[in-house]
Amino acid sequence: MLEVINNLFTSSPFIPHGHCYLWKSDLVWLHLVSDGLIALAYYSIPISLLYFVRRRVDLPYAWMFLLFGGFIIACGTTHIIEIWTLWYPTYWLSGIIKAMTALISVTTASMLVPLIPKALALPSPAVLEREIIERKQAQTALKQAHDELEIRVRERTEEIVKANQKLSIEIIEREQTQKALQQSESQNKAIIAAIPDLLLRVKKDGFCIDCRVPKDINLESFVPITHHLSEVLPAKLVQNQLEYIEQALTTKELQVYEHQFFKYDRLAYEEIRITPLNHDEVLIIVRDITTRKQLEEKLHTYKTELEQRVQERTKQLLETNQALQQSEARYRAIVDDQTELITRFQSDGTLTFINDAYCRYFGVRKEELIGNCYEPLIVEDDREQVAKLINSISVVNPVVTIENRVIVGGQIRWTQWINRMILDEQGRFLEYQSVGRDTTEVKQAETIITRSRDFYLALFEKFPTLIWRSDVNAQCNYFNQTWLDFTGRTIEQEMGDGWLEGVHPEDLYYCLETYLETIQARQTLIMEYRLRRYDGVYCWLANYGVPFYDLDGNFAGYIGSCYLIDARKQAEAALQNAYEELEQRVKERTTDLAHANQELQTEIAERKRAEEQIKTSLKEKEVLLQEIHHRVKNNLQVICSLLNLQSRSIKDETAYQILKESQNRVRAMALIHEKLYQSQDLSRINFAEYIHYLATNLFRSYGINTSIITLKTEISPRILLDVDEALSCGLIVNELISNSLKYAFPENQLGEITVKIQFLEQEGLVLLIGDNGIGLPSDFDLDNPKTLGLKLVKSWIAQSRGTLKINSISQGIQFKITFPSLK
Repeated sequence: MLEVINNLFTSSPFIPHGHCYLWKSDLVWLHLVSDGLIALAYYSIPISLLYFVRRRVDLPYAWMFLLFGGFIIACGTTHIIEIWTLWYPTYWLSGIIKAMTALISVTTASMLVPLIPKALALPSPAVLEREIIERKQAQTALKQAHDELEIRVRERTEEIVKANQKLSIEIIEREQTQKALQQSESQNKAIIAAIPDLLLRVKKDGFCIDCRVPKDINLESFVPITHHLSEVLPAKLVQNQLEYIEQALTTKELQVYEHQFFKYDRLAYEEIRITPLNHDEVLIIVRDITTRKQLEEKLHTYKTELEQRVQERTKQLLETNQALQQSEARYRAIVDDQTELITRFQSDGTLTFINDAYCRYFGVRKEELIGNCYEPLIVEDDREQVAKLINSISVVNPVVTIENRVIVGGQIRWTQWINRMILDEQGRFLEYQSVGRDTTEVKQAETIITRSRDFYLALFEKFPTLIWRSDVNAQCNYFNQTWLDFTGRTIEQEMGDGWLEGVHPEDLYYCLETYLETIQARQTLIMEYRLRRYDGVYCWLANYGVPFYDLDGNFAGYIGSCYLIDARKQAEAALQNAYEELEQRVKERTTDLAHANQELQTEIAERKRAEEQIKTSLKEKEVLLQEIHHRVKNNLQVICSLLNLQSRSIKDETAYQILKESQNRVRAMALIHEKLYQSQDLSRINFAEYIHYLATNLFRSYGINTSIITLKTEISPRILLDVDEALSCGLIVNELISNSLKYAFPENQLGEITVKIQFLEQEGLVLLIGDNGIGLPSDFDLDNPKTLGLKLVKSWIAQSRGTLKINSISQGIQFKITFPSLK
């Protein structure tokens, strides 16, 4: 046994291989480097296979990879022994290693034969490509589902936003409604605070917002204000009015005052009522009281004059009666000088004396009247009444005042007569004496005042609101016709506390308590209650009342009005119901959104898990596909190397060229797989980079000097082709460029090869390959080419459903290949 081992490592009687190489250093180094690199490559391949098998636990036929690795290690070892035997001729060891390599090789080959059908059953590149396509479709479907999910999320979000907007709008509308109701209440309160004549809504600074003049009131003397109070009022009055406005806004109470000013060259009077509407706005009610003031002044003057004159005349009459017997002539002179109308007459009406004023007033002479009856001077309708009053004069009732109409100058005028009985010393009746004066103007003033009073009373009766009035004891003493029509009751039934019978029982205590407390405090009355209508239906009313005072400034009671607020109450109830319904809808919508959000989160989580699984599977397939492209490229490179080795031993030039062309074709195919496994996109290849690299390899393969023959390319960098398309087009370009390099430029002729590839909308993918060489021979037939290369080109074009055409150019040739299916 030891002898066998010694024989394995013995080197005698053999000679090293170096002697066979004559110890030529370059030849020895050539074999040394070659065998060393081969051994290194052989040892690296099993390491890669071992790593691959360990990483891919699910790899089918892993033992074959290990057996193949052992075979490659054995092959590598033979090359190491080749290096060893250059100096040490242990040929027995070398032979045994080669025998072991042969044994492993035969074993691997024999076991590989039955494994081939099983390996063929494995998925092919086409199947893998289909799986990739399916994976992309799955990704597309996943993306669409994700987009749909995002759309659903956006739609849900928009629904929420719309619901919030609707809620905001409803809240705003509710606030606006409440503000409108508050403003309406303030305005109604201000309007009812006094009977309006001219209504002005004025800001705190005196600017007028609105001016309204009732049509049924004669306000010819009023001047409408459109901008500022200073348009119609003097500066002093404007300042005074602004002070009252400030006081009304500060105290929140009704301000009433009167002022006088000159307007149209006459003195005018106005009564101003100012009540606040809000923090910087008031309602001004202006009433022209010029005529009333004038009448009051005249009436006061007449009354004062009359009382004074009556006192003076009475005194004079008494003195005159006392001195009558002493100085009749003197008395008559005094009477004649008086401005009052003085007369004496008998019981039958016969005039016995008239003074000069009487004659001037009636426009007659004394002689025409004395001795005649006074009745013709009196209007016929008043004569009977005057006679009755004269007859009523007695000792008990010695003085009677009579007002009657008389005829003066054809006109009727009013007069007032103070009549008294004149007695003698014994107390017997002598005659009547009457002192009179004209009261026509006073009567006219009284008539105007009466008409004004009747007008306002009629206005109260027809006013569209329910108006009431109470006395100082809170007993109601007036209701307008609108109130009576509303309740269907008489004025007698409503007087005093009778109106409380129509108040709803639930509101009665509140209404009575508020009414009495407000009147006792002399404050503005504001209360809401239900009042029974004539048909028995209870209606909501808003009751507003303010205290009023007599001409002497004493409290005289309350005056107020009521407005129907059923619509407002219904609106408030509807608003409350809408608010509650909205609250409920918001709660329901919030619950729905919470459930939807939970479902959405669950769905998103499931989608993410599915995406992660798909990404993991896709990554594994990409690694496998890269490995396949790498192995295919390596195998093609091995074939290319084998063709290169084979061409070295072939002497026939034709066969050599065929092998050379085959090598270029294989290299073109290998280049496709090399680009694919180096690319991030395993399904498509950048055609511009591929053609440039392919043409450069062809120039290098044919040993072309690029300073003599140049390559000009014009390829869009955006052209991306799949494996089959790029392989067909690459082989076509390879053949046509090879033909140009071989035949177009004889004897180192200068030239240029052009490659132009582009996508056209109408034609699809277009390849233009040409040169400016000697061109095609005269007997060239494109339909029946003689060379193998052009036959292959036509075959590849036909397989891709393309067309081939030769373009005519001034020098050289240009092939145009069109693929309409590649767009």
